[in-house]
Amino acid sequence: MTLDEFIEMANHKKQKKLPLRQELEQRIAKKIQIWHYQNLGDKPKMVIGRLFDNKLTIIIEDSLTPIEKYLIQEGEEALVEEIRLKLVKTAKKQWKRLIEELLLNVRVVDLISEGTVTTNRLGIVFILDRHPQLASLDKGFVIQEELTRREQDVLDLVAEGCTNQEISERLFITVGTVKSHVRSIIGKLGVVDRTQAAVIALRSGLVD
Repeated sequence: MTLDEFIEMANHKKQKKLPLRQELEQRIAKKIQIWHYQNLGDKPKMVIGRLFDNKLTIIIEDSLTPIEKYLIQEGEEALVEEIRLKLVKTAKKQWKRLIEELLLNVRVVDLISEGTVTTNRLGIVFILDRHPQLASLDKGFVIQEELTRREQDVLDLVAEGCTNQEISERLFITVGTVKSHVRSIIGKLGVVDRTQAAVIALRSGLVD
């Protein structure tokens, strides 16, 4: 074996160990959801994680804890807002540590959070010191056109076996919009139906 062949083999093995972007995003989202349940006693309806260059965005749907929901029913929205501010302030250090453990050699240099009681939704933006190392898709598969973020969300749920109605309810969009996204996904992946889209997505690493 030549030196060039050895280096190529070593790089290939290293590449295989790296996660795909979608895998890392889903892993992070799952960890945040578990943290929420273990520390706050409630499991959010949905957690979405997305990487953008040196930023990681987390959206937590149904983020209010049981006690916060009870207080809102009692008309104590102002008290809940105060509790939420203190809760987020306390949680920031734990979130930072959790993300740095998942991203290994990448550091969180800043963290921004925003949420309101009325929407029951919390958004967190982690500013990273650099973009995490990620694996690329299988070289045998060539996507016709890059999926939008919303199309990726729809594809994730299609691969899970969700119906259009279920996707509509989970993403808070109409069934008609879901159908439009599915048609676009099918065209961009170069397949004939949603079943093939799900298979291709799973095999190529577009979804976990």
